This record gives sequence, structure tokens and C-alpha cells, in this order.
Amino acid sequence: MPNAHDWQPKGYKDFARIVADAELPGGKPAIRGTRQSVALILECLANGMTLDDIGDAFGGVFYTRGAFSKLLVVLASAWREQTPHGATFDFRPEVWSALGAIDSLIKEGGAFRVEQFARRAGLTPNSFTRVFGAATGLAPSDYFQKRRAQHAAHLLLSSSLTVGEIAHRLGYADNAHLTRHFLKTQGLGPRAFRRRYDLHTSD
Repeated sequence: MPNAHDWQPKGYKDFARIVADAELPGGKPAIRGTRQSVALILECLANGMTLDDIGDAFGGVFYTRGAFSKLLVVLASAWREQTPHGATFDFRPEVWSALGAIDSLIKEGGAFRVEQFARRAGLTPNSFTRVFGAATGLAPSDYFQKRRAQHAAHLLLSSSLTVGEIAHRLGYADNAHLTRHFLKTQGLGPRAFRRRYDLHTSD
């Protein structure tokens, strides 16, 4: 298993360098050795792991939470500097409701239909897609596929379920369907993903 001091996942290391090298408010120096930790946290959180999961696997919960806290502080500081008038994230109620409903649907293994979500929000499918996209940057169906792949990643890392069992649980048609969407969102297949992190035996 890679550790927090020698693993730099592609796509996160540049952002992690900026965060790890930044000073905390008040001129406090950056925490030594956090560059790889921040990169690790970003990727693992994106794949559904909790901070405790990450800490147990990569050198201690306290250190992991410290690195994550620094990340939050740096991001909050940057947000304040970029939004001097105190702008906030202001999702419409329909969007908040849809985000929760999508996660519930994924856990139930249900199929996503934008018409059902639009009807629940009291909007036409086109209007719902426009509102949802403006808030999240993704079309509803794309968000659903991305979140479902993240749920699959979490199950790969936190359970001994086979790829077929995960596909069935999350409502994929079959292994190939899961693999195709997983490749698109994660950059590698589910079995390769599990082997790379070495948390479970291969299935």
C-alpha cells in the first residue's frame, strides 16, 4: 500500500503543493510533509472514504485530520479573498432536494430519470436540467453517473463485495456497465482500482 509520503496521485499534486506550501492565517508556517497528505485526502474523499478510514490506512487519524483542517483553512481564506462581499453558495431548494434524492436512489440501486426529478421539483425537464447544471456544473444524469461511480469506489475500498455484487447493488446492468462508467470517472477499472489501493484481495 502506498503511504502519505511517497504517493502523489496525478491530477491533485499541483493543487496539493499550493495548499501544503501556503501559510496559515497569522503567518504560521506550513505543516511539514503535508503536500502528499493533502493530495491523498483529496482523492480518497472524492472516492467516498471518511477521514477516519484515511487516517487508519495512512499514518494516523490525528495527522490526517490536521492536514484536512489546513486544507479547509486555506480554501476558506481564498474564498474570502475572492468574495469580498460575502457571497455564499446559494443552491435552490430543488437542487438540494435532488442531491439527496440522487444519493438515496443510488443506494437503492434505482434507475435515474430526469423527468421524475423534474416533476418532483415542479419544473420541466429542460428547466430542471438548466437549474441543476447552473448549481453543480453538471447535467443531472452526469452527476448521477459520477456519484454512482464514487459509491462503487467506496464499496471497493470498504467491503469485500465482488465487482458483480457492487454492480447489482448500485443498479448497473452488469459488470461491463459498471466498468465502463467507472473507467470514465475514475480513470481505471474497478478491479485495477482495488488492486492499486491494496485494501482487499482481488475478486
